[in-house]
Amino acid sequence: MKSRILFTCVFIIIASIVSSQIVNNLRFEQSGKMIDVYYDLSGKGDDSFLVKLYCSQDGGKTWGAPLKYVSGAIGESVKPGNGKKISWDVLKEKDKLVGEVKFKVEASHKFNIEEEVGEAEIFTMVEESPSFPGGDEARIRFLTENINYPQIARESSIHGTVYVTFVVERNGNVTDVRVLRGIGGGCDEEAIRVIKAMPKWSPGKQRGKPVRVQFNMPIKFTLVGK
Repeated sequence: MKSRILFTCVFIIIASIVSSQIVNNLRFEQSGKMIDVYYDLSGKGDDSFLVKLYCSQDGGKTWGAPLKYVSGAIGESVKPGNGKKISWDVLKEKDKLVGEVKFKVEASHKFNIEEEVGEAEIFTMVEESPSFPGGDEARIRFLTENINYPQIARESSIHGTVYVTFVVERNGNVTDVRVLRGIGGGCDEEAIRVIKAMPKWSPGKQRGKPVRVQFNMPIKFTLVGK
């Protein structure tokens, strides 16, 4: 069974603009594997701003914490001007994105970054990813030893891959286990059962602090001879 997450998402770029007194004409576009964000910057000394890129994996129904962000304040190192550009290489992380993926950008004035990336938010990408105790080999071994092939699936010759998503909490617990794409025959339910039976993970971290992270995983059901 492959340990990497299959990239099955369709990128649909959308833009959302939040009114900001100093960030204007906010827009962005995809260029290869890069997302380029453009904006005009006005204001006076010590005016602060925050430009944020969000990602949704369910077609825009939920967004979670900012995927990327840049902040600053008008001063000697940051000058007002038009046509400012930020380039973020987020598509290289495609293996962590499954489903109908959408992006949006927002800008705010007078920000509190701690509120923007608060502890209650669920991250899709982090500086340090959550990990199964013992690493990927131990995770694959756990799945292999604990999955029971459903009898209905055997009798109906059902085989394939179930794509599951779940949240690794700040304490390492696995919660909110759901099937993104199933194959039926009891395999979907078995995939959820075995994920819920996993031991605690090492939590993901952002800026050195444990955070909640959405994790996607394929579970392959293979019949002998298939």
